[in-house]
Amino acid sequence: MEERAELPKPRFIFPPADVGDVMVEQLEFSLDHGEACTPGCLDCKRLATVRAALLRPFEGRLRK
Repeated sequence: MEERAELPKPRFIFPPADVGDVMVEQLEFSLDHGEACTPGCLDCKRLATVRAALLRPFEGRLRK
């Protein structure tokens, strides 16, 4: 059986981004998205999903 040469391990030019920074950047993008969208806009749906998840712990308090 023929031996295969090992592939070199990938090297990153830049270190991976911090997960928190990426999440904040995505949230800022969604918030700045604007209101002039077409019906069913995927970015608006994503913002609604994120907003609902972030506000879920406060649901009982907000309804009083």
